[in-house]
Amino acid sequence: MLRKLLACVMAGTVLLSAFTVTSYFAAGSVSIVNPPDHQSSSGQLGMVENEVVDIPDSFLSSSSDETTESSSQSSEPDSSVSSSASSSAPPSSVTAPPPIAEPGSSTVSIPSSVAPPPSSSSTPTSSGEDVPTGETLIVKISSEPSVGAYAVNDILPRIVAMEMDGRMDDEALKAQAVATHSYIKYQNSIGKAPVVYVRAPSARIQSLVESVSSQMIYYNGRVIDATYCASTAGRTESSADVWGGYLPYLVSVESAHDSHDPNWGSQTVYTVEQVRNMVKQNAGIELAGNPEDWFKVVSHTAGGYNGDMTIGGQSTFTYNGKTYKITGRYVQTIILRQSGLPALKSAKFDVSVNGDQIVFTTYGYGHGVGMSQWGAHYYAVKEGYSYQQILTHYYTGVTIR
Repeated sequence: MLRKLLACVMAGTVLLSAFTVTSYFAAGSVSIVNPPDHQSSSGQLGMVENEVVDIPDSFLSSSSDETTESSSQSSEPDSSVSSSASSSAPPSSVTAPPPIAEPGSSTVSIPSSVAPPPSSSSTPTSSGEDVPTGETLIVKISSEPSVGAYAVNDILPRIVAMEMDGRMDDEALKAQAVATHSYIKYQNSIGKAPVVYVRAPSARIQSLVESVSSQMIYYNGRVIDATYCASTAGRTESSADVWGGYLPYLVSVESAHDSHDPNWGSQTVYTVEQVRNMVKQNAGIELAGNPEDWFKVVSHTAGGYNGDMTIGGQSTFTYNGKTYKITGRYVQTIILRQSGLPALKSAKFDVSVNGDQIVFTTYGYGHGVGMSQWGAHYYAVKEGYSYQQILTHYYTGVTIR
């Protein structure tokens, strides 16, 4: 009887999980999963912002037989990355919050020697499992307890299937595959394993990904930090405006069709009291007076996102005992954050007051740096772009090989 009861409970759990995942993709457009207390980074489903983990020593080998061009040429980030973490060049007393340590930031520690596992034969890891032969990507699947090394044609289609709706254009799906491949390889080259979400790919996605799975994106011979997002506010952001480190291939470019993203003009509504509490708790600012005067935009970034801002007349905020400049990015990622409440989808937003409610209307979804997934789809559909044209549009001055 107990066994039957357990079996029923397990079956019910599986069915509920299947219904939940299916419901994300049931709408007529790409639906977005935004895990609690995480804003997605590289896309909306596969990569979660700020979630990378150190690669265990067992995966690092200076004597690897697999000396691919990408690994040998990208053992450290581009020297052009600024050592400053502040995107708005504040005074020396104003720095950028440590929690915003994202792909491309200058806070990553680089091991002296990083190389993929050997390709000549399967190699046991410290856990006793065999590492796949051939090129591998090192990631931590969110549902797995530890980091793993996976064959490219195994893991890449599963990530792309989670990142992109299968109804998106072939060329957009291939662009996503090449960007994801490059992003993970870059992170691996600096000793990091991205945390990824996966789902079983369709036969179509598997075939499309495999058709480009040998390709990556390079700048001056190095594989690039190919970040991506769901959509932008009409132009992409530069890495310098978001993370403070300049990369010549992550500069602001037009993303002409992103207003077709169903998240365009999305509204996030808080009560006046909720906003007052979040601002006090996360920024140390006491708000009083007319709520219509609380949020002011002082400048915009090159991508048109909210740059410098004031809250309650203040241009800086205190977080964990340190002082930082208020920007749209920090309003989105730090200041207006509370467990159980929705987060802003973008740093490009308008603010309005409706009675006891404050309404934030956002444009774009995600950090806005690199390839826009919706933009990739519509450049393919409306303008006939190939995946190579999509990638060379969003990543400036790169080659694909």
